[in-house]
Amino acid sequence: MVEEIAKMIAEGRGQEAAQAIRRAKQEGKTGSDWIVLEAELAVMEGKIEEARRLLAAGLEQDPEHSEFFVVLGETYSFENSNLAYLCFEQALLYCQTEEDEEMICAAMEDLRKRCGFRVRETSFLIVSYNDRELMKACVSAIRKSVRRGTYEIVVVDNRSTDGVQKWLRDQLDIRLIENGRNVGYPTGMNIAYRACRKENDIFMLNNDAVLTPNAYFWLRMALYAGREVGAVGPMSNEASGQTISPVPGTMEETFL
Repeated sequence: MVEEIAKMIAEGRGQEAAQAIRRAKQEGKTGSDWIVLEAELAVMEGKIEEARRLLAAGLEQDPEHSEFFVVLGETYSFENSNLAYLCFEQALLYCQTEEDEEMICAAMEDLRKRCGFRVRETSFLIVSYNDRELMKACVSAIRKSVRRGTYEIVVVDNRSTDGVQKWLRDQLDIRLIENGRNVGYPTGMNIAYRACRKENDIFMLNNDAVLTPNAYFWLRMALYAGREVGAVGPMSNEASGQTISPVPGTMEETFL
């Protein structure tokens, strides 16, 4: 039934699709695939905010569902090509079929050709001092959260003594700079900045920080929301006396 309704939407048979979705919901049909259908129908009908609301709810339940990001990209395709590209790129991160991957890549290539496209790759800058296991978790989260080939990791080690340097040397995707003494965090970060690719966006990350699913994606969505945005940072949802709800009411509040 999901495939049949998807075909109706693709063929522009919105009324039929809406009726079929209503019947399915009455029969108790639920889950990510049904949310995708509802969102696609909303996009077809021009109800962009409704589509984003549906997708936000879906992502709370299933944050690694590739099609949620595909449809989210469609909602931005004529509004902001950079945001659309980021959505498709995130969909590619979770994509599980070669056919879908080809379709997503084609959409991304089309967006790259548009006037005003400016999405760049990312340089993750990390200052290291001991805490080997924390560093491993930090790097592992980057690798899981960011598509291969779109980032670099630059680590400046402040003369660690717990063996983290040896581990860092063995990582082929890390550019390691080893200081002869502990120069502190600010100086270490400046050294990392001077070593990174100048055309990239800069992501300053503590070695004890672990990217949660889609955190990198939403930060970039905020960064590319408009040309007036030059820097973004994450919210703190567990700081004493400064707690901010991580479940906002709208898609925009998720990353703005």
